[in-house]
Amino acid sequence: MMKLRISIAVLFVIIFSDFSFASDKPTYEILEADALAGRTAPVLAHHVMVRFKALDKGFYNLKKLPANIDAKILRQALPYKNSSMGSNDLQFKKRVTNQILKTEEPLLRTYVLYYEEDIAPEKYCRKLLAENPSIEIAEPYYLAERMMSPNDPLFSSQGMLLRIMAPDAWNSFQGDTSVVIAISDNGVFQEHEDIRNSIAPNWEEIPDNDRDDDSNGYVDDYRGYNFTSEMDHSDKGDTWHTDNHGTAVAGICGATFNNEIGMVGTAGKCRIFPIKTSPLGENQYILYSYESILYAAARKVKVLNCSWGTQKEFSELHQSYIDYAVANDVAIVASGGNGGGSLVPYYPANYFGVLGVGEVNQYDNVTYSSSMGEAIDIMAQGEDNYYTDNDNATDYENRGFGGTSAAAPVVSGVVAMVRAKFPYLGPIQALEVVRQQTDDIVDENYSWQDIIPGRVNMYKAINCSPYSFPGIRPKGYDLYTESGVKTKRFNPGDKVTMKINAMNHLGAADNLTFKISVLRDYANTVTLIDSVVSGVSVDQSTPFIIEDFSFIMNTWNEERILFRVDIYGDNSYRDFFLLSYQSGTKITNFENDAIIFSVSDRGKLGFGGINDDRQGLGFVLKGYENAIYRAGIIITESDDKSVSSLFGTGPENNDFAIEKQFIEPDMNIGIINDSKAYTQSQIGVRIRQEFIVPDGNWSVAKVKMTVENISGGDLENLAYGYFFDWDLGVDSDYNRVRLFSEATEDIDGAVAAAELAWDPNIDSVPFYAVAAISEEEGAIAQAAGTNYTYTYNFSVADRIETLSSGTSKQLESVDDISMLVGMNFPGTFANGDTKKCDICFGAALTEADLERQIEACLKDDFTGVVVSSFPGGMKMDIGPQPAEEYLNIGFNIPKVSDISIRISDLNGTIVYKLNDIAQQGILSYPVNLAKFQSGVYFVQTVVGSEVLNGKFVVLK
Repeated sequence: MMKLRISIAVLFVIIFSDFSFASDKPTYEILEADALAGRTAPVLAHHVMVRFKALDKGFYNLKKLPANIDAKILRQALPYKNSSMGSNDLQFKKRVTNQILKTEEPLLRTYVLYYEEDIAPEKYCRKLLAENPSIEIAEPYYLAERMMSPNDPLFSSQGMLLRIMAPDAWNSFQGDTSVVIAISDNGVFQEHEDIRNSIAPNWEEIPDNDRDDDSNGYVDDYRGYNFTSEMDHSDKGDTWHTDNHGTAVAGICGATFNNEIGMVGTAGKCRIFPIKTSPLGENQYILYSYESILYAAARKVKVLNCSWGTQKEFSELHQSYIDYAVANDVAIVASGGNGGGSLVPYYPANYFGVLGVGEVNQYDNVTYSSSMGEAIDIMAQGEDNYYTDNDNATDYENRGFGGTSAAAPVVSGVVAMVRAKFPYLGPIQALEVVRQQTDDIVDENYSWQDIIPGRVNMYKAINCSPYSFPGIRPKGYDLYTESGVKTKRFNPGDKVTMKINAMNHLGAADNLTFKISVLRDYANTVTLIDSVVSGVSVDQSTPFIIEDFSFIMNTWNEERILFRVDIYGDNSYRDFFLLSYQSGTKITNFENDAIIFSVSDRGKLGFGGINDDRQGLGFVLKGYENAIYRAGIIITESDDKSVSSLFGTGPENNDFAIEKQFIEPDMNIGIINDSKAYTQSQIGVRIRQEFIVPDGNWSVAKVKMTVENISGGDLENLAYGYFFDWDLGVDSDYNRVRLFSEATEDIDGAVAAAELAWDPNIDSVPFYAVAAISEEEGAIAQAAGTNYTYTYNFSVADRIETLSSGTSKQLESVDDISMLVGMNFPGTFANGDTKKCDICFGAALTEADLERQIEACLKDDFTGVVVSSFPGGMKMDIGPQPAEEYLNIGFNIPKVSDISIRISDLNGTIVYKLNDIAQQGILSYPVNLAKFQSGVYFVQTVVGSEVLNGKFVVLK
């Protein structure tokens, strides 16, 4: 595996109780994003977020971690005493709704932990999941970044206010001081002349007495709250920062209205409340981003402005923070990202329940810095807005600050006005009103005319009738073949049916028409067939399905294209939304009841995808984490040539071009050739791969490989095989590998060799093996255990030597291990001839079980059921199918002990685990599915050294 490149972006010496563990003055590190490590955004070193399972309600108010977790609790996502369960406030309990109860429960089981072990957070999370059945989710502590970009001045006045018709709006309605906008940012200069009177005090709190007077879990949050006060050596209520980002955001949104000095914020008489999320001196990262969202819920503000975000993967934990805030009546507005026109979404803007804001200049032109696409719901002026500054109490600027950070507070102020005008609207309903009551700026943005949403208009937003129109947003879509099979991969020429899951947040509507069109499809990827769905009626605040659109897949395209769905209704109603689609994915997943793994069309196993990034599931023994870092084909010829899908000379280090993808017909067969390699490196071969995954509980699979000489001449000393870089257990630097000769001892009429990999430090980590077999005359089996993990330390000469050393090359030490298993064919390989070799690979909990399965794979003896040692057979019944609220797992076990149950999702992530529940005779175990999302899950029952697997579907 490629070692993590850890760089320290910021190093502070701090005194802060939330960060104080090993000493009174520890340091903290920010680890930058590292694509090779699978880290898509900066994280905080030695910090992780975990969610415990709901089996033990003691996790709702955990004071001390279980003894086997070598970490310390920093904080609970939602402090128990501030929840409906722990609060003594009877008035608060009366206000609690079912939605609040539903969204607060997972937060009560969520904690931020600190660990001292010197390993990356990703590895520590794997350790937690592997060793602690009580943990449901573990992930690094991701950091967000401010959204600011420098720019030059265009205007010397607040032209933005005229553009959004704020003066016209204020002539009829000026807002309400009871509506508060929380400013989640790096800090606010609270004594600025145009901010100090806009701050809404928390009247239930007594300032500067070091007490939590209102029992909301936060001390001295009277005119603001400082998450980093002990880092800053300042008061909890002091939110000043050396950098003016937060002060600028606060002024754009909430500079005091009608006070005859300075500027005016868009929020009118609505007020603000600062939340400081970054320590002094930290001018890039937001350390307490999602914690500030929970504070906004506790403070009961009506609007939360988040002028920050990051490009990273979706996080279920962070979505739960959003859900909880929305359930507590908080409308969230976020910067859509400064991606420079990128369609890749930023978070939190792309979470459900958040309004993402893109940036235009004072002339309504999209700026060069703004992101676009699905996460951008509305546009607003950001460039050249006037803003308040930190330098002194009378400073105002309209230069040097912009980006979607400056656009988001414009919209937050308008959302506050709408919440003041229409107090009966829920948070998402208010966002929908603002999103739809906008100005069309298509004519000002020719290059974005097909995807640009409207620009905010305050006057329209506060003068509409909110339930006179629907508010329809997509929640996802599914694709189907002509025979009705749901899938993501299609052949050119296939007809595809699309069903869109949608939600109507506002008024009921009849006779709606939905029309789909294709955008940014420069490769002519699809041709629409059925593009109009008419006569649709939707009720108020109701989910529904838009069905059916259809199209023909013309070609494979690796680039993201967009579908635009226009909505037409009575009285000239118009709206639209965007959906992204990537037809050219090069990943296919194979699975049975025991294993699931991904295969790339270009010769990789485990991961691949668009531009050969790490898309895919890896290789997963269900109930355990992915164990593979990367795997792929290596072919050598003569004494100086090698082509590979991992260490190639071609684009993206991959030498192979696709002749047939792993899609229907024969979705288990793929064909590639080495024409992508540089000319001087090409061998001239075609490789046919046929993957075989036996039904049932077999935890091994096979790929039948046939290599054909298409060079036009003879080749010499051809060898090929599969390279596997395993990452097992917590730390891949401490793995072992050896020759697995016992799995091949009984092979007759063929040559075979195998390698075994394991983690010698953790008993709960399975064993993994790869084997090769061939009946070709003169073939020599190859199995090498190595520590080759980098391109630079695995040269062509090394690959040739490794594939010609038989089984003699065996690493004896603990290391970050790899293996190369295949076949060598000495002598001449004539043009047009073929050489065949089968590769078996898999995992099991014991060496004995894995030996048995690898041997059966090599012999093509995939028969029977793997679990067979129980007299009369062991059976497992899972139902109902599909399940909604509860699942019952029943087995017939004559007499055993040490039974464990694991449930994992499609990604191999353990979502439920229970150990040592042995009984005699009939065992029936119910599982509460309240926290399960809709989808497919896998059950693994371990009885002694035997394993039984099953599958079930949750449909809610």
